[in-house]
Amino acid sequence: MNSAWALLRLASPQLPIGGYSYSQGLEMAVEHAIVTDPQTAGRWIGDQLLLNLARFEAPL
Repeated sequence: MNSAWALLRLASPQLPIGGYSYSQGLEMAVEHAIVTDPQTAGRWIGDQLLLNLARFEAPL
C-alpha cells in the first residue's frame, strides 16, 4: 500500500472514530428544518450517498 492510499484511508470518516462523529451535516439539516421526517431524512441520506460518497469514499 502506498502512502497516498494509506493517508486516504486514515482520513476516511468510515474509521470507528470518524464514523461516530461524521454525519455529512445531518445535525445542521435537522436544526434548520431541512430534514423533518422519515421522507426528508431518506432523501438527505440518498443525496449524500449519490452526490458525495459515491464520488469520494465509495471508489476507495
